[in-house]
Amino acid sequence: MHWLSLPVIGLCCIWFWNNFRLKNGYVNTLMKAIEQRQLNLDDIQFDITDSQIVATIDKTLKDDDEFKQLFALDLLDPLPLHPFKKTLLNLMESGSLEVRKQIINLAGSMPNILDNDVILNAADGDDEASAAAITVAVDRSLFQLADSLKQNLNSNNEHIKAASAVGLLRMKKHEIEAEKVLHDFLDVKDKHTTAVALYYLQTSDDLLPNETLTNLLLYPSFEIREAALKIAGNRQELSLLPGIISNLKSSEPANFARSSLAQFPADEVIISLADSLSDDSISKSLELGITRCLEDYPTKNTVRILQTLLTRTNTEIMVTVARSLLQIARSGNVPNEFLEPFLDEMKQLSRRFFELHMFHSTLSTQKNGMMIRDHLLYEQKKLIQVQLRLSILHIPNTPIESYIQYVLNNNKSHLPFVLEFLESSCNKDVRKLIVPLVDPDTDHVSIGQELFSDLPDSLDHYLKDWAESGHDWKSALAIQYLLESGKNDILETINWDNVDSTVYLAQLFKDLTADDIKIPLTKFQTETESTMYTILERTILLKSVDIFRNIPGKILTRIAQISHARRYELGEPIFKEDDEGDSMFVILEGSVSIHSGEKEIAQLEKGESLGEMALLDDEPRSADATAGQNTVLLKINQDGFYELMAGNAEIMKQIIRLLTGRVRDMNAKLDAAEK
Repeated sequence: MHWLSLPVIGLCCIWFWNNFRLKNGYVNTLMKAIEQRQLNLDDIQFDITDSQIVATIDKTLKDDDEFKQLFALDLLDPLPLHPFKKTLLNLMESGSLEVRKQIINLAGSMPNILDNDVILNAADGDDEASAAAITVAVDRSLFQLADSLKQNLNSNNEHIKAASAVGLLRMKKHEIEAEKVLHDFLDVKDKHTTAVALYYLQTSDDLLPNETLTNLLLYPSFEIREAALKIAGNRQELSLLPGIISNLKSSEPANFARSSLAQFPADEVIISLADSLSDDSISKSLELGITRCLEDYPTKNTVRILQTLLTRTNTEIMVTVARSLLQIARSGNVPNEFLEPFLDEMKQLSRRFFELHMFHSTLSTQKNGMMIRDHLLYEQKKLIQVQLRLSILHIPNTPIESYIQYVLNNNKSHLPFVLEFLESSCNKDVRKLIVPLVDPDTDHVSIGQELFSDLPDSLDHYLKDWAESGHDWKSALAIQYLLESGKNDILETINWDNVDSTVYLAQLFKDLTADDIKIPLTKFQTETESTMYTILERTILLKSVDIFRNIPGKILTRIAQISHARRYELGEPIFKEDDEGDSMFVILEGSVSIHSGEKEIAQLEKGESLGEMALLDDEPRSADATAGQNTVLLKINQDGFYELMAGNAEIMKQIIRLLTGRVRDMNAKLDAAEK
């Protein structure tokens, strides 16, 4: 028996050793993850009874690195704080502003961690941490702070001033003075201070009525709307839903609006979103924003709403609808909704694709049709994306985004695989509609006529259809083509009530007279900037520049609108070496000499660009640029270009694609040079 116990003791020793080694490795890995901030806080769970875990987090809180301290405080959010009380109190005395703010937000509701004396001491300051402490003190009804808060109403720190005004009104102390200060904040004399005041009003429904909050949700300032959206989400008042939904139209507040909506009952949100979509006056940008938002609500009703949007005339809407449907399908919440394909909608989309191709085939190859051909190709590519996504909703985890890129880039090595996949995965009716769109060897004209026998084949039909489409860009392109081609007979058949007045048309019609043609010119007479080139002309010129060549004209026109033409005389400097690089230029007429001192580096001609990298970095000019003859340049400023990119993901994607292409080309040249 004595000898039999030896193996047991040995196995126990091995078990203890392995347990220690694994635990030590876990703690070391945890420490490394904290240092590199690589933990997913939503997925991780800590054992607060483990002394080594506690010691590791406590050590991180005591680190001199503020980022490590803040990360450790994030880790503490779901945990009991009593093991870290001493360290937290020390940090309240010596920590940075951000650390103290986070501790107050984390433990302000726990008097056993931060007692009243600590809070009162923290409130006696002049920074944002003190303002946070004032809010906690008011929550705890520490009325002895009232006189100090009254003095704070004259503070130069807007956080202290706003927190004190709100605090006094909640305490019902010195209300006249506090109400005057708060009224000044909400009067939007300064959008930043108003946003600050809203932050401290988050839990004060009586001080910020819903009517006032609704107005702030619609205010032009993004900073104010962001603060108002946070309050609206916390209140969950159904009357606020339309105001929240209106923020979906802009890219900046859209994510905050979606976060706010997520706090409301899903059924109520879906009803409100559907009501907004049913409004005939809804803007295209809001329609897009709502379509994106619907993917957050994977229900049968949402699928039905999105299905009806597939037949809208706006291509961007259709692309977004298909993406949202795919996201809902991938959620797995309503699998039965995707067992059968949306065949009627797919037929309409295929017809639209073949109409675009027929339009392209009837269009002459003359220069005045270049921008129409560009837009036709743009819309066809979008329709292919939509159809491919719709075709795999029953098998949503298909890597369809890769397949889409293979098709759009005409990847000859992968296209056969995509075709084989579609043949084996889609039913006969879907295959008949989608395979011709993907197969590069398809005769689209004959297939289109076979599938849709009544497909129009008249160029005049398509031009008139585009002119009356209500789509600003398509309408302008069609009417410009008709004017330049002398098709006055078609222009006279257009129902001008269906043509919106836009800056494009105002510039096109500027030099026409009533005797020239039967166009109600007075409808299109708007104040336009005096310019050497119209927006359409600038768009065409930009299309010839390398950096913009692959950007669709519809998007490129937005860049054209922020550009300005300027004339330079022979020998006039455009910029000097070491000047700030804050703009790029496109040569519209003449030539430009790039030189360093007297040494010429390059001679750039019409259609070429200079200084384009200045749009993407802040480096100074590397050489001089001088007009080689009487020259006209199109100037694009960096600030306007950045603002445009911030609101348009398509432009940003195209610029990234251009830069990565340049890097690949450079790598290929380097590889070739090494061989």
